Amino acid sequence: MDPTPTDSPTSLSSEEAAKEEPPTPRIQTLQQTTAKRVYFIRHAESEWNSGAKRGIVGIVRALMKIDHPLTKKGYSQAAALQQALRDPPDDLAGVLSAEAVWTSPQTRAVQTALVALLPSLEKEDATAAVTLCPSVRERRNGAYSRDNVGGGVGEALRSLACDRLARLKADGVDSMRKAAERFDMAEVQSKWWTARKEPASAVSARAAALLGAMLESEHSAFVVVSHSQFLRRLLAEHLPDDGCGEHGPSGMARAMRKAKLPNCGVVCCTLEMEGEKPVLREAKVCWPADGAEMMLRKTKAAASAKVAPAPPPAKEIYTDAKADSK
Repeated sequence: MDPTPTDSPTSLSSEEAAKEEPPTPRIQTLQQTTAKRVYFIRHAESEWNSGAKRGIVGIVRALMKIDHPLTKKGYSQAAALQQALRDPPDDLAGVLSAEAVWTSPQTRAVQTALVALLPSLEKEDATAAVTLCPSVRERRNGAYSRDNVGGGVGEALRSLACDRLARLKADGVDSMRKAAERFDMAEVQSKWWTARKEPASAVSARAAALLGAMLESEHSAFVVVSHSQFLRRLLAEHLPDDGCGEHGPSGMARAMRKAKLPNCGVVCCTLEMEGEKPVLREAKVCWPADGAEMMLRKTKAAASAKVAPAPPPAKEIYTDAKADSK
């Protein structure tokens, strides 16, 4: 069975895939820097996300593919964010004025960027530089992490994302194709994903290097389209307990570090240096409207599950039931 998508025109051969792993970015020693504004966006729902919700059958089907695209629901989520950005509330207005957009090369992330950010990308005088950035790809957890195998390199990534959006009958595909022609593809001309499990330390190094690159950049605002595990690792290591400031209820910073950001969710924050470490401040879940509440519920549910008493052995249950019947 060939797991390579039939519509990936330049998917890598097994020989090419065996080449050396992409290098882990080095963490630079930062000089004096100014604070930056950053908008982190998790991709919309993908076929892998959908399959995982359907249990073992859905997972098995998802394992037959790689580099899973958006579902119809995922497209709708990205389209909802696009609509919000056409008349943005204060929390989202900065997305449209960001000078740089760095997106994971994985199809679901590229598609999310094309759909959600179309109000900015379709402008004739668009100034934001969109870069396909392997440093913000998702972590590969092992051989079964099929959604994190790249579907191709170079120009194939443009057509892969747009062709699959056309299958979903997405509005504005022609405008998206035109916008994709301006994407900077320099970093994805060769194999950009890992062939084996990526250590947590390597993900941490990628996250730290990413923030360092932002701080040293001439740009003042960024949009990063990425993935749940990468973003959780980044927030876990660079968002302090008081990182939300007055934004959101008590425990919000912990929830951002522990729970997955909802599909197509947006976190806005300020990035600055504190001592020798990049730190995120004023963090806020600014999309969807109930995103912060969802993350808090998930964190509380997970904490409750950890402290719940273990059920008694089956033998004790039988004995107690027998005694009650007397």
